[in-house]
Order: sequence, then structure tokens, then C-alpha cells
Amino acid sequence: LDTAKTMWDAIMNLYQNATTNRKLILREKLRNTRMNKGEDVTSYLTRLRLVKDELTAVGDKPSDDELVRIALNGFTKQWDVFVQVINGRDTLPSWDRLWSDFTQEELRLSLVNGANNKSQKSEVEQENVALA
Repeated sequence: LDTAKTMWDAIMNLYQNATTNRKLILREKLRNTRMNKGEDVTSYLTRLRLVKDELTAVGDKPSDDELVRIALNGFTKQWDVFVQVINGRDTLPSWDRLWSDFTQEELRLSLVNGANNKSQKSEVEQENVALA
């Protein structure tokens, strides 16, 4: 029994050390996750959520607040104004609300940019017709 208990304790110790190291690595990965230039909001937030899920699986679930703060700090410069608006609220949004707010803003911006591109094309076409 003494030998079996000693072996069991050694295995448990190895597992606990591996889990602790895994938690540290995943925490660092979460803190260092940033939106890549040209990446869409859903891809960025999905990458964060996947790391959060990995942390949860090893018993170290980040709070909604922590995840929201990390996400806000990782957005690219083009999102600075929107991030400031979110940070200016009395309370930070939940993770789900943050996801919704940013994806809606991304959609709005793409529609506005699409309309601007059509408007610019139309002006160029009118100039070409006038020159012809």
C-alpha cells in the first residue's frame, strides 16, 4: 500500500504541476491576444473565447469583466473611438453584450463604407459621362 500511495501521490503532484503550468501559459496567452490588422470582430472575439474555454477546462475560468477588459485592450487602433465609448459607460458590458455591440458596429461601418464606395463610383461614372 505504501508504494501504491507513493506512486499515486507522485502522479497527482505531476498532474497538479502540469495543470498549474497550463493555467499560467493560458493566462499569458489570454492577456497577449490582440486583434490582427484586417481581422474581423467575430474572429478576434472567437479567439479570445477559445482561450477562455481552455482556461475554464483547467479550472481557471476568467470573469466576464476580465474578459471584456482584455478584449477592449486588444482591439486595433481603428476601433479606438468605439473602445473609448464602451470604456466611458458607467459599467462595462457583459461579454455577450460586448460581442453584440462590436459586431453591430462592424456591420454599420461596412454598410456606411459600402454606401460611400457606391457614391464615389457613381461620381466617377458621372464625370466620365460628362467627359465623353
